[in-house]
Amino acid sequence: MEEGLIQAAEVGTPQGAILSPLLSHVYLHDVLDLWFQRRVRRHCRGEAYWFRFADDVLACFQSWTDAEAFLESLGHRREEFHLELAEEKTRHLAFGWYARANAYRSGGKAQEFTFLGMTFFCGKTRHGTFTVKRKTSRKKLRQSLAQFTDWVRRHRNLLPTGDLLRQAKARVQGHLNY
Repeated sequence: MEEGLIQAAEVGTPQGAILSPLLSHVYLHDVLDLWFQRRVRRHCRGEAYWFRFADDVLACFQSWTDAEAFLESLGHRREEFHLELAEEKTRHLAFGWYARANAYRSGGKAQEFTFLGMTFFCGKTRHGTFTVKRKTSRKKLRQSLAQFTDWVRRHRNLLPTGDLLRQAKARVQGHLNY
C-alpha cells in the first residue's frame, strides 16, 4: 500500500507478511547456509562460523584475509541470486582475543557490534581470559523501557500494588532471562 492505494507487486512478499520469514528461511538455507558450509568454510585457513536468524547474518573468521575473501565471494553470490545487502548494517571489524589488546595499544577502544537486539563486545572473565560479552542494545533497551513505562501507567490504578509489583517483576525477569 502506497499513499492509501493498494498496488499489486510483481516481486517479493509484503513486509510484515506471515509468509515472508518462512520463504526467507527456505531460500537462504540453500543459497547461503549450505554455500558457506560446503564452499567457504573449506577454503578458510582458520576457523569460520556462520550464524543466521531469518535474514540477519553474522559471519566470523579467525583470519582477516579469510574475511576479506568471504566479502568478495559474497558479493558474487548476491549478484548470482539477486540478493541485496543493507550496506548501513554491514561491517568488517576486528573482534576476538587480540582485538581488545590491539585497540588499547593503539589508544582506541575495542569495537562492538549489534546482532538480534544484543550488543556484543570483547571482555575478560574474572580469571583474566578472553570472553565475548553481551548486553541489550541501547535501542532495544529504550524501546523495552518505554513499553514497560506505558504498561505501568495503564495498570497502576487498575491493579492492587502487590499484583502490580509481581507482574512488573515477571516482566523484568523475562527481559533479564532473554
